[in-house]
Amino acid sequence: MIQANYKILITGSSGFVGKNLLDYFKQDQYQFKCILREAATAGKNDSTKQLTWRNLSVTDLDDIDMVIHLAGKAHDLKNASDPQEYFTVNTELTKQLFDIFLACKARDFIYFSSVKAAADTVEGILDENFEPNPKTAYGQSKLAAEKYLLSKELPAGKRVFILRPC
Repeated sequence: MIQANYKILITGSSGFVGKNLLDYFKQDQYQFKCILREAATAGKNDSTKQLTWRNLSVTDLDDIDMVIHLAGKAHDLKNASDPQEYFTVNTELTKQLFDIFLACKARDFIYFSSVKAAADTVEGILDENFEPNPKTAYGQSKLAAEKYLLSKELPAGKRVFILRPC
């Protein structure tokens, strides 16, 4: 259970999981920040800094306890996306955020990857002994991000969690 005084940074807050997490956090009065893709149009008197991928820095996360990274480029059902877009969004932005996490005071980093990082199709049971072999740019980009997270030495007191929902 997350303590009520926890301060949480959420990426991908406009997606299905993100919207539901925000509703939960608001209900239980957790404190949270969200990273926006682009700065939203604000009122003339609004001087609040809006966190975007372009302006994110270590100091923005110094008051954060936990990062929940949901943002990413999801499946392209029309098969119209440039495969490099998956690596730009799913891998490179994850690296950027994780490097900031490593340098700031936040303690926990939760990365929502995908079952597609392991395999595109599964026959039988998929468990931790399954050797990942994604075939799509989406799965490959998610696996590349996972490998990056696991390649970094964690400072004392920090934790990383990788979830692969289906």
